[in-house]
Amino acid sequence: MKHASPRPAIYVGTVTHKRLRPLHHELSYHVASLLVDVDELCAGKGPALLSHNRFNLFAIHDRDHGDAGTDQSVADFAWGKVREAGVEHDVTRILVLAYPRILGYAFNPLTTYYAVNAEGVVRLMIYEVHNTFGGRHCYVAEVDAGAPQAFATTEKVFRVSPFNGVDGQYGLRASPPGETLSLGVSLTTADGPVLKAYFRGTRRSLTSRALLAVFARLPLQSLTVIGGIHWEALKLWLKGLNLHSPR
Repeated sequence: MKHASPRPAIYVGTVTHKRLRPLHHELSYHVASLLVDVDELCAGKGPALLSHNRFNLFAIHDRDHGDAGTDQSVADFAWGKVREAGVEHDVTRILVLAYPRILGYAFNPLTTYYAVNAEGVVRLMIYEVHNTFGGRHCYVAEVDAGAPQAFATTEKVFRVSPFNGVDGQYGLRASPPGETLSLGVSLTTADGPVLKAYFRGTRRSLTSRALLAVFARLPLQSLTVIGGIHWEALKLWLKGLNLHSPR
C-alpha cells in the first residue's frame, strides 16, 4: 500500500450505507473529511481556520478521539497504538482522517489513522469506531507492504447499531491517501452479509480558502451525519426491523 508522500488534505465525497439483510435499505450523503498529520495538528500547524482543542470554524479535539476517558492527545493515542503493534521502528508519520468539528460540533462514525514509513508505505491502520451512545472502540490492522490497499478482517466486539448485535466479522478496506481515497466496512454474520458502508472522496488542498468552500457547501454536515443516522434508524424501525437488546 504505497503512496509517494501523503500530505494533509480535504477529501470531499459521498458516504453510502447499504443494508442487505434481513431487509434492503440504502442511504447516501455528501461529506468532507480532513486528513491531517497528528504531530502537526498537536503542534498547532495548519490553516488559520482549523484549530486543535479550541473553538474555530473547523476544529479537531482530542476528547473526540482515542481511548475514551483519558487525557491523551490524538498524537499520543495513535503513536501508542503503533508501539503496541510493534512497528514503531518502521513508522515515521501518522495521519488521521476524520470529520472536523464545524462551529463546535461533530460526530465521527469512523475515524481512520494511517501510519506510514519514510517511503510513504502504510504499515498500520487504526479504525476507530464510534456509536451514538458515546462509546468507541479501535480495531488495529497491520498492512502488507506489497498490497495496493489495506484489507483486514476482525471479529466485531463493539455495539454500533441498535439493529445489530455484537456478533459477526468486519471486513475493513482502505486505499492509500492519494488524489482519491476510499474506505469500506462490511459486516458478515453466520447467516451471511448484513451490511456494507463505504466512502469515496477526491482530494483538495487543506487551506483556509478550501475550508471556506467546504463550509459554504456543507455548513450543516455535523447535523446531517447525526440527524441522518437517527432518521434512517426510524425508517428501518418503521419497516419492521427489530431492535437487538444490548449485552
